[in-house]
Amino acid sequence: MDMTTNEKNTPGRSDEAWSVCEENLPKMDERAVPVLFTLGNGLIEVNGSGPLDPPGSGWTLHGRVYGEGAPQIYYFPPPESSARSPEFKTDRDCMRHVTPSLVVLPNGFAMQLRFAGRRVQRPLSTRRRLDMRRGLLESHCEVVLPEGELEVHSVRAVVPDDQNILVERLEITSDRAGLLEITLLADATRLSGYDKYELRRHCEGQVLGADTVTWSCEAEGTGDRAAVALTARGPAAAEARADANGAGLTFRVTLEAGKPALFERFVSVAASWMHADPGQAARAAVASAAAKGAGAHFSTTERVWGSFWQEHDIVIEGPLDDQQAVRFALFQLRCATPPTPALSFGAKFLSGEGYRDCVFWDTDIFIIPYFTRCQPEIARRHGVFRQHGLAAAKERARQQGFAGARYPWEALPDGREGLGPWVILSLTQVHVVCDVAWCIMDYYRWTKDDSFMHAEGADILAETARFWVSRVEKTGRGYELLNVCGPDECHEVVNNSIYTNLLARENLRAAAQWNPDAPERAAWLDIAGKLVVATPNAAGLLEQFDGFFSLPDSLHLERVPGHYHGYQMLKQADVLMLPLVLPGYLTSEQVAVNYRYYEPRTWHWSSLSEAAHSQVAAQVGLAEDAYRMFRNNMLTDLADRQKSAHCGLHAGALGMVPRNVIEGFAGLQLEGDKPVAIPQLPAAWKSVTFRFSFAGKRYQCRVEAARNGQTVEPEPEES
Repeated sequence: MDMTTNEKNTPGRSDEAWSVCEENLPKMDERAVPVLFTLGNGLIEVNGSGPLDPPGSGWTLHGRVYGEGAPQIYYFPPPESSARSPEFKTDRDCMRHVTPSLVVLPNGFAMQLRFAGRRVQRPLSTRRRLDMRRGLLESHCEVVLPEGELEVHSVRAVVPDDQNILVERLEITSDRAGLLEITLLADATRLSGYDKYELRRHCEGQVLGADTVTWSCEAEGTGDRAAVALTARGPAAAEARADANGAGLTFRVTLEAGKPALFERFVSVAASWMHADPGQAARAAVASAAAKGAGAHFSTTERVWGSFWQEHDIVIEGPLDDQQAVRFALFQLRCATPPTPALSFGAKFLSGEGYRDCVFWDTDIFIIPYFTRCQPEIARRHGVFRQHGLAAAKERARQQGFAGARYPWEALPDGREGLGPWVILSLTQVHVVCDVAWCIMDYYRWTKDDSFMHAEGADILAETARFWVSRVEKTGRGYELLNVCGPDECHEVVNNSIYTNLLARENLRAAAQWNPDAPERAAWLDIAGKLVVATPNAAGLLEQFDGFFSLPDSLHLERVPGHYHGYQMLKQADVLMLPLVLPGYLTSEQVAVNYRYYEPRTWHWSSLSEAAHSQVAAQVGLAEDAYRMFRNNMLTDLADRQKSAHCGLHAGALGMVPRNVIEGFAGLQLEGDKPVAIPQLPAAWKSVTFRFSFAGKRYQCRVEAARNGQTVEPEPEES
């Protein structure tokens, strides 16, 4: 995949638009490369470590398996920092707390190899190819030893069902005869969890027979249990071994020169939140998987992915790398989609340990809107997930001295807060409350799903409204939200964030609409009507928060100042989030004025930033900015632009890639009570074709650059 040139799609190169090839990636941190080749089914994900990568790489993660982590160096802001919660005066105060952290499970695709008595420690080369059309990962390794040259070819799949089956077919060929000793194992030598925590857990391995081994663990503090079962088939009998460091099967085969040896591996992962006995569940699943054979599982995987692409592909007639990047985003979104409302999308999916699979506001604002428009059943599951977390959110509000529901900044799967209490954002980042409410309202606008609103949505809106009633302060100006932090995290404690106040107002009004008999309804509407909300000045500018325009400007700065909260500088979009969440609140002219003011003062430290800017720029016809920001965002992981892909994929950035296409460039929007598209396609694109849903109906939409700026009415499909 060429990341530097804009080559047009041609029939002869159609396969390249469906694959990501390692040799065509730009230079990046070698730890980031395997993450790009992640496979998953929404319950587990395993990164694309090569067959002969070092032990400990390529960990498998499983949703909702947590241990009690003692923090070591996890983001302790300096005591004098505005990001430090004032009651935590020393690092010792912080370290008295434990924080739930992901338990990293063994790499189910690990392997050890000897040939002619010599251990293979490093391949000459590893070439990976992610086949997105079929959902398969192919790897080819070349090994050069004094005793001969080996080729190791691997094909892997994570079967897209709830059995959590990993399947691999291995083919090993030598140019000389010799004894091959291969161990297929679940490697548990690197299980410390998030590398800034000391994770406590008990591990053990078990041999169940000549061809089946298991490994299991129980996390201290939480009691979460998980198990991995492995079986394999090869041209000789296997020798089994298992201990706390992993479990594996060893085959010894005499290779003939030029004749491949074939092996098939089957792994299953289970956890106590899904099964009363995870070990028994994993063993049963892996036995059933092995009985079917690898070919059957590859066929199932290809069939499921084929159906997915037929329904959800977004086709761009334009540069090849744009098309590849859009499909990569769709592929990883599908790999991370949980089949249950007990889970949602973490900030790094399950592709790495970063943010410990916690659900942030990113999910509600940057990921779920795509699903609301294109796969609404998945958006509904997220709404149910938020409703399941309502009890924990109410308890969080109570702990902080408020009423209603205070959704956490870093939501664990059970809805509890995962952010260390020493970070001031645990107190001030309250806009997540109205983000959750906005996501519910956005879902209803596009789906008209009354049953969800009556069963779950209205309750969420009511409890979040009760939080705002207890959180506002009545002053001579009306009602104010003091000591908050908006989306721009350069300013951790401010008053009357325009983004927060506007969305809180919408939250209160929606709660009144959906809870007409609530005794607090009149108070909700009163506060909504009197909440302090800044209005555009004579130039059309909105002030981000009280006093922002009085701060020294940052345009002259060449480096980040030590106390950046004292400047007009932004980490990511803030005021410019409003055109995404409240379209029509500002006129097009006002949006353009605010874009030209705030974008130069935005440092784009967050992977969420450029995608938001791209969509806003597209809305107001700033075509060059919109396309540049889109391409920057689409390469967040594929070029490791944030230098953090080794911690996992950037979920919010990936969620915005298809949204930038269908809403930003294709211009999909609601006019009254019907969907329309008003395209502003980049000069490099001729057309975009996609499907979406509205009010229970499926639509086909095709927009062309020749009709830029003209209203297109999508065609409803026959039911």
